[in-house]
Amino acid sequence: DVSRHLIHGAMRFGPTSAVVLAVFACCLFGLCESVLLDGGLTSACTYYGPANVSAGRNWTGWGTSYTKGLRTAQLVCCTMLAVYAIPLSATFLHRTLPVWKCKLHTQYLWMAVSVLILVLQFLYVLVSDTIDKDSKPNYGWSNIPWYAYVIAVIWIPILVLLNEGAKMIYKKRFTLLQKRARLLFDTKLGMHSPV
Repeated sequence: DVSRHLIHGAMRFGPTSAVVLAVFACCLFGLCESVLLDGGLTSACTYYGPANVSAGRNWTGWGTSYTKGLRTAQLVCCTMLAVYAIPLSATFLHRTLPVWKCKLHTQYLWMAVSVLILVLQFLYVLVSDTIDKDSKPNYGWSNIPWYAYVIAVIWIPILVLLNEGAKMIYKKRFTLLQKRARLLFDTKLGMHSPV
């Protein structure tokens, strides 16, 4: 029974984790190209970082010289996780009903927490960017490649559909277990009936 729950959890959370990691790699690759263009460097981006690693550039080239780029990629992924938490949690509001049949506008606590998550994430990004605004070179959200944003936005409806599919599998399994329990109960009751 534990393996079934692990598979169910992997179906719900695994693909989202993979998409966030893929977008992180896209961000690093795009920022690496910006680093090479701005620095007039000709080396290629290897392992999603500048290939010319010297003593002052640890972390595969993202160290002391280009930490703003690495932090920007991390902020993008943190924001993605915060935004993905909202549709993901919407699929958990009802155990068996699909999200489009569940009345989200009546779930006041869920709506309040969703808005709070977005506001706190916005403040976190604002404070982080304000602290790092003087760092040179200043690689910001505009240096993130467009395809990273496209992947991040397209994943939201796919995330909802995947979780609804997992919910349907769970519902079928739950209905089957209920029917078995009912049959077992009726059979035992019939065997021990005084009639």
